[in-house]
Amino acid sequence: MEMMEERLSSANAAEEDMLADMRAIKEQLACAQSQLALTTTNPVWLEQERQEQQQQRLVQHRCLEQQRQAQQQQLEQQRQAQQQQLEQQRQAQQQQLEQQRQEQQQQLGQQRQEQQEQLEQQLKEQQRWLEQQWH
Repeated sequence: MEMMEERLSSANAAEEDMLADMRAIKEQLACAQSQLALTTTNPVWLEQERQEQQQQRLVQHRCLEQQRQAQQQQLEQQRQAQQQQLEQQRQAQQQQLEQQRQEQQQQLGQQRQEQQEQLEQQLKEQQRWLEQQWH
């Protein structure tokens, strides 16, 4: 259970990191847009700035995609680990139940045998008593 909580905590931390990166990217874009608005009179600079921004967006997009894939992979590994842990717990419970069933069967068998022996003893005593009554 602790392992699952640790994995969930690390997944949450990765998600928070990704959100922080996205906020930083948005701030950079807002800054670039304000610079662009200030320099709308220079078409050469505007084109150069537009290309730089486009390149920056592509790099940021690739970075975010890599982070998303890494997080997805981590979540899948956690899911598989949890699934494996649940399966192991299920098997352990199954074994425990089977062992309890066998112990109960053995106990019932012993009780039945003891009852049978008691009944046979009572029957012998009754037969002796009857024989004594007839003689």
